[in-house]
Amino acid sequence: MKYTVNRKNGLCAGKGDKMSQFVKQIKRRTTETLQYLAIMAGGFLVGVAIVSAVALYFGDGKEEGIFQLGVILALVITVFLQGFGTIFSFLGEFNLAISMGQTRKSFVWAYEAVSVIQIVVMAAVAFLMGFVENGIYRVILPKAYMEVDIVANVFRLRYLIPGIFAIAVIEMFLQALLLRYGRRAFWGVWVAWMLLWMLPGYLSKNRRLAAGVLEMTDRFAKMGSAAGTAVLMGAGVVFGAVLIGVSWNMLRKQRVTV
Repeated sequence: MKYTVNRKNGLCAGKGDKMSQFVKQIKRRTTETLQYLAIMAGGFLVGVAIVSAVALYFGDGKEEGIFQLGVILALVITVFLQGFGTIFSFLGEFNLAISMGQTRKSFVWAYEAVSVIQIVVMAAVAFLMGFVENGIYRVILPKAYMEVDIVANVFRLRYLIPGIFAIAVIEMFLQALLLRYGRRAFWGVWVAWMLLWMLPGYLSKNRRLAAGVLEMTDRFAKMGSAAGTAVLMGAGVVFGAVLIGVSWNMLRKQRVTV
């Protein structure tokens, strides 16, 4: 392997460095992904058990609506694990990799590429869980009907592709922020996360604010309908590309921290 010197950061790197780093990330994070899937499976089983118990023991024996709580919990766990587990794993690995002579460029892009693969795998497993959950309910709750079929309504490419792209972009941006600003960024992210989870409950108590949010959402929906899906997708891609550029600009200059 031929080595070259990167003058910007003074680190040595080979031409095959990117691929080797990608392979290393795949091997190392396979265990991490399996752990995430096991946690998803646990949440899935809890959701199925809750719906089944409520329908069997508290139902009136007639046709009643149910929903895929198992898949919902699996998806929530996916977002949580990606939002915290993957991001904080990156922080430690970045410092270790750079301190051992790995270039920022090869490490960061290999890590982000594997993160996308990880998200795709978890989404695919959640998709399969939806079919399994429907099958379970058909057997033990033959008279029940599905209120909202998540498999049919959520797992569509027009939703999945933008969703995966958005998660990957936001992850990279938060990684860069946390590395650059440390505790200040952490507490800012934590406050934003808590506000996001508290917002539905607060809106349910404040009808005026809830009405305002719904009105604003309706306006954006109408604007989106008028602009067209292609325009919105294009705007989303441009915004995501800008966010990736900002994130990489911070990461390529980031020093190793303890």
